[in-house]
Amino acid sequence: MKKKAILFIFAVFTFGFLSCATVNDIRSSGSSDNWDGAYEGIIPAADTSGIQALIILNRNETYIASYVYLDTDGEIFNYNGTFKWNKKGSVITLEGSSIPSYYRVEENALRQLDTHGKVIRGNLADNYVLRKIQ
Repeated sequence: MKKKAILFIFAVFTFGFLSCATVNDIRSSGSSDNWDGAYEGIIPAADTSGIQALIILNRNETYIASYVYLDTDGEIFNYNGTFKWNKKGSVITLEGSSIPSYYRVEENALRQLDTHGKVIRGNLADNYVLRKIQ
Protein backbone atom coordinates (compact mmCIF):
# COMPACT_ATOMS: atom_id res chain seq x y z
CA MET A 1 0.00 0.00 0.00
CA LYS A 2 2.85 2.34 0.85
CA LYS A 3 4.42 1.66 -2.56
CA LYS A 4 1.21 2.60 -4.37
CA ALA A 5 0.91 5.80 -2.36
CA ILE A 6 4.46 6.80 -3.26
CA LEU A 7 3.87 6.06 -6.95
CA PHE A 8 0.58 7.96 -6.94
CA ILE A 9 2.12 11.05 -5.29
CA PHE A 10 5.03 10.91 -7.74
CA ALA A 11 2.62 10.61 -10.68
CA VAL A 12 0.41 13.51 -9.62
CA PHE A 13 3.35 15.81 -8.97
CA THR A 14 5.21 14.90 -12.13
CA PHE A 15 2.17 14.95 -14.40
CA GLY A 16 1.12 18.35 -13.06
CA PHE A 17 4.60 19.76 -13.50
CA LEU A 18 5.20 18.41 -17.01
CA SER A 19 1.73 18.99 -18.40
CA CYS A 20 2.71 22.60 -18.96
CA ALA A 21 5.02 21.55 -21.80
CA THR A 22 4.44 22.96 -25.27
CA VAL A 23 2.82 20.88 -27.92
CA ASN A 24 5.24 20.33 -30.79
CA ASP A 25 3.49 17.59 -32.71
CA ILE A 26 0.14 15.97 -31.99
CA ARG A 27 0.07 12.31 -32.93
CA SER A 28 -2.91 10.05 -32.87
CA SER A 29 -3.29 6.41 -32.06
CA GLY A 30 -6.05 4.73 -34.00
CA SER A 31 -9.07 6.98 -33.73
CA SER A 32 -7.92 8.76 -30.58
CA ASP A 33 -5.68 11.75 -30.16
CA ASN A 34 -5.99 11.50 -26.39
CA TRP A 35 -2.88 9.37 -25.86
CA ASP A 36 -0.99 11.67 -23.48
CA GLY A 37 -1.34 11.06 -19.74
CA ALA A 38 -0.46 8.57 -17.03
CA TYR A 39 -0.73 4.78 -17.39
CA GLU A 40 -0.46 2.28 -14.56
CA GLY A 41 -0.52 -1.45 -13.99
CA ILE A 42 1.26 -4.51 -12.69
CA ILE A 43 3.23 -6.38 -15.32
CA PRO A 44 4.65 -9.90 -14.92
CA ALA A 45 8.15 -10.48 -13.56
CA ALA A 46 10.26 -13.62 -13.47
CA ASP A 47 11.44 -13.40 -9.88
CA THR A 48 8.69 -11.46 -8.03
CA SER A 49 4.91 -11.35 -8.04
CA GLY A 50 5.05 -8.48 -10.51
CA ILE A 51 6.29 -5.00 -11.30
CA GLN A 52 4.18 -1.95 -10.45
CA ALA A 53 4.65 0.26 -13.51
CA LEU A 54 3.75 3.90 -14.05
CA ILE A 55 4.42 5.64 -17.37
CA ILE A 56 3.60 9.27 -18.11
CA LEU A 57 3.53 10.36 -21.75
CA ASN A 58 3.68 14.05 -22.61
CA ARG A 59 2.60 15.82 -25.81
CA ASN A 60 6.16 17.02 -26.41
CA GLU A 61 7.16 13.34 -26.82
CA THR A 62 8.88 13.03 -23.46
CA TYR A 63 8.10 10.43 -20.83
CA ILE A 64 8.72 9.47 -17.22
CA ALA A 65 8.59 5.83 -16.15
CA SER A 66 8.71 4.39 -12.64
CA TYR A 67 8.93 0.71 -11.75
CA VAL A 68 8.73 -1.01 -8.36
CA TYR A 69 9.38 -4.74 -8.07
CA LEU A 70 6.74 -6.16 -5.75
CA ASP A 71 7.84 -8.34 -2.80
CA THR A 72 11.18 -6.52 -2.59
CA ASP A 73 12.56 -3.62 -0.55
CA GLY A 74 10.41 -1.17 -2.54
CA GLU A 75 13.21 0.52 -4.44
CA ILE A 76 11.81 2.70 -7.21
CA PHE A 77 13.51 2.62 -10.62
CA ASN A 78 12.92 5.89 -12.48
CA TYR A 79 13.64 6.57 -16.14
CA ASN A 80 12.91 9.55 -18.35
CA GLY A 81 13.64 10.59 -21.85
CA THR A 82 12.00 10.93 -25.21
CA PHE A 83 9.90 8.54 -27.21
CA LYS A 84 9.50 8.05 -30.94
CA TRP A 85 6.47 6.92 -32.91
CA ASN A 86 6.59 4.23 -35.58
CA LYS A 87 5.52 5.16 -39.13
CA LYS A 88 1.93 4.06 -38.51
CA GLY A 89 1.65 6.19 -35.37
CA SER A 90 0.57 3.25 -33.21
CA VAL A 91 3.75 2.12 -31.43
CA ILE A 92 6.15 4.17 -29.33
CA THR A 93 9.74 3.41 -28.41
CA LEU A 94 10.84 4.74 -25.03
CA GLU A 95 14.42 5.94 -25.23
CA GLY A 96 16.67 6.93 -22.35
CA SER A 97 17.56 3.58 -20.82
CA SER A 98 20.04 0.93 -21.93
CA ILE A 99 17.30 -1.20 -23.53
CA PRO A 100 14.53 0.45 -25.58
CA SER A 101 10.98 -0.38 -24.52
CA TYR A 102 8.15 -0.73 -27.02
CA TYR A 103 4.48 -0.01 -26.33
CA ARG A 104 1.46 -0.10 -28.61
CA VAL A 105 -0.78 2.85 -27.84
CA GLU A 106 -4.39 1.69 -27.57
CA GLU A 107 -7.59 3.41 -26.49
CA ASN A 108 -6.89 4.39 -22.83
CA ALA A 109 -4.10 1.80 -22.56
CA LEU A 110 -0.47 1.00 -23.33
CA ARG A 111 0.35 -2.57 -24.31
CA GLN A 112 3.95 -3.55 -23.62
CA LEU A 113 5.57 -5.30 -26.57
CA ASP A 114 8.51 -7.71 -26.65
CA THR A 115 12.12 -6.65 -27.31
CA HIS A 116 11.48 -6.81 -31.08
CA GLY A 117 8.36 -4.62 -30.94
CA LYS A 118 5.95 -7.54 -31.38
CA VAL A 119 2.79 -8.27 -29.37
CA ILE A 120 3.39 -10.65 -26.46
CA ARG A 121 1.32 -13.81 -26.89
CA GLY A 122 0.26 -16.56 -24.47
CA ASN A 123 -1.59 -16.94 -21.20
CA LEU A 124 -0.10 -13.79 -19.66
CA ALA A 125 -0.57 -11.53 -22.70
CA ASP A 126 -3.33 -9.45 -21.11
CA ASN A 127 -1.12 -8.77 -18.08
CA TYR A 128 1.15 -6.57 -20.18
CA VAL A 129 -1.42 -3.78 -20.45
CA LEU A 130 -1.16 -0.51 -18.53
CA ARG A 131 -4.46 1.35 -18.07
CA LYS A 132 -4.78 5.11 -18.37
CA ILE A 133 -5.38 6.80 -15.01
CA GLN A 134 -5.19 10.47 -16.09
